This record gives sequence, C-alpha cells and structure tokens, in this order.
Amino acid sequence: MSTSGHLKFQGTNRATFVGTTSNIMFDTTSTSLGIGVTGTDHPSSNLYITGNAYVSSNLEIGGNVNMLHTANTASIKINSNVVTEFPRSKKLIRYPRVALTADAQTNSGYQGHFVTRSSQFLDYNAWEAFDENNPVGGDTGAGSGWASTIPGNYSVSTGAWGGGGTPHHTGSTEGEWIQIQLPDLIYLHDFVIESRSEITYGADGYDHGYPKDVVLYGSINGSSWDTIKTFTTGQRTFSEAHTENINETRAYNYFALVVNSTQVVNNTTQVTWTSIGQIRLFGIPEYDPEAYGTDVTIKSKANVPNTDWLEVYFDAKGLSNGAVTDPISGLGGTTINGTATNVTVSDGAFVFDGSSSYITGGTTSISGNHNHSFSCWLKPTSANSGYKCIGYLFYSGSSNTTTGLFLNNNRPVFLTWGNNLISDHTLAQNEWVHITAVYDGTGRTIYVNCKQIDSDTYSSYNINASATLLVGASSTTPGEVFGGSMANFRVFNRALTTDEIYQLYAYQKEEFGHGDLSMTLKAGRLGIGTSEPRAALDINSGGVRLNQELWVTPAKRNDTVRVSTNTLSFYEEGSWTPTLGAVATPTYTEQFGYYTRIGNIVHLVFRISVTGLNNGDGSGIHITLPYELANNNGHSAMCSFGYNNSLFDPNRSNGGANIGNNYIIPAQGGSGQTAVAIRYNNCYTSGTLLGFATYSLQVTK
Repeated sequence: MSTSGHLKFQGTNRATFVGTTSNIMFDTTSTSLGIGVTGTDHPSSNLYITGNAYVSSNLEIGGNVNMLHTANTASIKINSNVVTEFPRSKKLIRYPRVALTADAQTNSGYQGHFVTRSSQFLDYNAWEAFDENNPVGGDTGAGSGWASTIPGNYSVSTGAWGGGGTPHHTGSTEGEWIQIQLPDLIYLHDFVIESRSEITYGADGYDHGYPKDVVLYGSINGSSWDTIKTFTTGQRTFSEAHTENINETRAYNYFALVVNSTQVVNNTTQVTWTSIGQIRLFGIPEYDPEAYGTDVTIKSKANVPNTDWLEVYFDAKGLSNGAVTDPISGLGGTTINGTATNVTVSDGAFVFDGSSSYITGGTTSISGNHNHSFSCWLKPTSANSGYKCIGYLFYSGSSNTTTGLFLNNNRPVFLTWGNNLISDHTLAQNEWVHITAVYDGTGRTIYVNCKQIDSDTYSSYNINASATLLVGASSTTPGEVFGGSMANFRVFNRALTTDEIYQLYAYQKEEFGHGDLSMTLKAGRLGIGTSEPRAALDINSGGVRLNQELWVTPAKRNDTVRVSTNTLSFYEEGSWTPTLGAVATPTYTEQFGYYTRIGNIVHLVFRISVTGLNNGDGSGIHITLPYELANNNGHSAMCSFGYNNSLFDPNRSNGGANIGNNYIIPAQGGSGQTAVAIRYNNCYTSGTLLGFATYSLQVTK
C-alpha cells in the first residue's frame, strides 16, 4: 500500500479478493474486472459478472448491446412501465419553401405567407429578405433585402437601440423588427441571417446595420409570443451569413426577429439603422405530408437458399470487374467448375457480349427422365433475336436428349430438342429479372420473378448422361450466344417447390432493384417492402394473402364491406388442363389452358386437339373449368364463349355457352342464327378446339 492509500500490485498479473461465496479479480494484463469468478477463471471482458447485476439508478451504455441469449432476457413486473423511443432522422426543410414576392406584404399574402416590419427605408422591402435574391454591388434598393428607417434610433458609437420607433407586439424587447407568418406550424431547427450585399457605405468592407444583439420570438396566433432564443451574431462582412442553432421543441408558424443593437462601423458615416439581406429558416413541419423520419425499421435478411441436390452454382458476386481469366469455382459445395471464354464481370454479374461469350462446365448427374431445375438472375441488353442460350445440358444426339433454358426474342423457352415450351412473356431489356424453369416428371413450368408464366404436360425426357453444361451459348463454335448479364446461375437435379423459388428470388431481390425486405414505421404509417409508406398500410410488393375474412370500413360510409377470401381472390393467374366430356375417352395431342382471375371474374384461353371423340351420349362437349362453381341452379353464373375449330360443323359454329358446376358447353346455333341454349352435339371425332371464355364465380350485390 502506498502512502496515499492506493494498493499497488507491481509485477502481478492478477489479484484476487477471495470471499466466502464469490471472488473479485483484477486482471492487469487485460485491464479487466471480474465479479463472481471462481477457481482458475479470469475475466474475459473489461467487466465480467457471474450472476445478477443490480443498478439502483440510471444505466447508460455508449455502444451496442449484444444479447447472447434471447430467451428470458427480461421480465416486466406489475406496476412497472417500459417506454421505448426511436429517434427520428427527419429531413430539414428550408422555409419559406417558395421565394416571396411583393404580395407577401399585402393583406392577401403570398401562398399563405405574410411579412410585416417596424419600418422601412425607401424600397428596401421586408419581403425582399425572403425572396432568395441578394445581388452584390450598388445601393439600388430593389432586390437587396430589408432596411429600417434612416436615420433610425441606433447609437453611432455603440450600435445600441436608443428608443423610439414602433415596438414589437411582445413589448419586452425594443428595436427594429421583421416578422413572417408561415402557412404551417414548424419545429425550428436553424435560423440563418445573411447580410446585405451592398457596399456603397462602409469603406472598411463591413455591411453596416447588420444585426448584433437580437431576440427571436415564436407564436401560433400572432398575439401571444414566446422567446425562442437571444443571441449575438458578431461582426459580418457583406454576403456573409450567421447561423444560429435552435432545436425548438414547440411548433410555431409566426417568427419575429427584434434587433436590439447593430454592428459598429468605424468610419464617418452614421449608422443608425438595421438591415438584413436574407433570412432563412430550417425546420421540420408539425405535420409531415411526405412522411420524413423513420420511427422503426425492421430489416429482414433472406436466408441462404437451400443447396440440397445442387449440381451447378456459378456466381460473379465477389469477383473483380474485368475479363474472367481464372476458372470459375463451383459454389455451394458443387464439384462442377466452369471455364469462361470472352466473359467479363461487371458489378457482381457475368456479362456476355452476344457473339463470342460462353462458359463451359462438366457433366452432371442429370440423365434419363430426371427431375431438374434451372435458376438465375438475368438482364438482357439486346433483343436476343432467335434462340439464345442461358443454360444448356447439350448432347449432339436425338430428340429429348437435351434440356436447357433459352430466350427467343427475349421470351423464356424451356428447351428440349424437338419439343420446346415457348412462353408468350417478353422480358424487358436492361432490367433484371429472376427466371426459374422446373421439370417435375410430368410437366415443365417457367417462373419469372417467382410467378408462374407458362407450363405444359411433358414426360418424355431422355437426357444423355454425357450431356455437357454450357452457359450463355449452345455450342463452343460459339452459337446462339446470349447478350446481357447473368448472376447466380444454378442447376438442381430435382424439381424446386414454389417456396424454394421464392427463396432464390428473395435472396438477391434487393441487389437487383426488386424492392426491399424491410418493414418501416414512419409517422404512423406502416410500410412493408417500402421505406417510404404513403398510406396507413403500404404494401409495395409480394401481394397480400388472406386465409380468413377481411373486413373493410369505407371512409365515406358507416356500414362495412365484407370480403371473404373463401370465394373471392383479388388476382391470380395460372394454368389448368382442360378435358372434354365424351362416351369414349379421346386421345389428346394438345391440352393447354391458361386463366386469369380478377375478383370473381375468370378469363380462360385454351387449345385442345383430340382423336377418337364420341359424344353420342347427348351430353355435349364438356370443357372442364379451373374454378368450379359451388352452386349453379341455372342462374348463379354467366359465361361468354368464343371459338375457332375443326371439331364442329362449320355451319353451326356460332353460339354462346351453357355453364355447369364444373364445366362449360358450347351452345349451338344454326347458320346465321344467334346463340341458343342448346348443347352442342354436332361434332367430328377428331379435330382442334381453340377458344376463350369468361365467366363469373358468383353473383354479388
């Protein structure tokens, strides 16, 4: 122990004070204090506490709080209060928000702005202190700010107010004054005064008459005033500004500046007035129409997509910009690497030039009629006329021995040599999209931005085991080269589910400009997928799915509107397999059906080709529906129908449709006749039916 009462542990790394039940340890090597450590343990942090910690007053933490165990971290007892506050990052707005005109000093004002003053010299108008015009040179008056009466009542020697004039409404501070009324209440953050630019008087270069000691007042009615701040500006040269930080916690729409003294100018010219070039107010509106300021933001980070059964994974994320010179490593635990030819990297994506770029890989385990999926982010930068390869398991052989994802005039194609699924959906140029193609053993489906756009029935793959992977071109010649950028290219040896497709899309959607994964609360508005909510609830993307009922109260009605999701969905599109009712089951060579549902209205487009049709049972040609009607009763549904075909007698091809619970039947009419409600029985055994229909799921009030 030193003479001053200090304990000194010289040459000691750790000093332990042993108690009956616990120890206190000082670790001088790490400057740590351990409370409750036992045995050979030593503190691993600056403050290490084993057991509970009790703080009788405030606890202030200057850095982050990391909760290593999220379960049972706190308990809230009865009669205790918990208040959580999140600071707002408000955007400051300059006021007035418009440059004022002479109308601001009239009874009608200018866009809700009114300017008054104690006095005025010549045409140095008070409104000109808010017109954003402060030209340098010449005592011209117009556009050069405000000046009080000359001569005035400020001391030549001290600049102090000597009395007289018209005192401000407050009556507490005397001096020349200028006042502005704003159209809205604001929380004033900063107050800026700029000197006049004129230098005719004041040979020393100082703009005489510049306010020195001032008082700033605020009001919400123009009669009762609060002192916001008293401050001194200091000496100012021409075109120089003084900024006073305010941070007012009350909102005002009236502001008045009273000048109690002016700057002293050391020359022979009398300085008995005050003058201001420009006044600017910076603040936050009491009501923020643009919802600036974030209360709470909850950020969701997408999970890393599942890599089970992942055969190929190429990605340029993390690679340096420029030409790809090294082999492309297979990511996600895959063993297939790639070799790039004339491929470059830009901002985390592979770039293909549309003429000579491609990536080659090895063979995969996908062979025969094997389920598989392609997935990637894509940005076409050219029209990609004709067939252009995205990913291809290529084998120079017979039909059905290859599989791949292609573009044809920027339309996605699920390619099988000799049997392609060609989408009608055209991708926009220079925009990122996510494309997935899935084969599940019975059919092929194409998704764009995790939404299904096309599908068919197909089960005839016989992929050759020697098929070689190509990315961006269909051959090394090269041929059918894609023009654009590609990222996160994957091939799976199984069929992906819709949830997995969404995970692949969500994983990088923010990076490619497809919204965000945040939930933001701003000014009482909740935004999902947007950081700038514009309504009480603003859902930017992803849609809304309701498993129960939704009740909506209209703003201009007292009753409620009930929307039941059991019978009404807002929007849906997809495909179904249409069939024909007949005595003998026909042989189908084509069965395509696509639908769009908006509200309770369903739109159908279909194509059916058959052989061996026999409708001799008199039941007509039944075309099954993707949405069945719960109850028909002859009046609960309506249907319009049109068709072009080789199945029906051409003299009886006009007509409408009958509709049942789960089918529609073309209605026949004689040549030149209007439609009649008679089932169509006059048809051939073979042919094609190409048509469309629109029907209502239910009648609503």
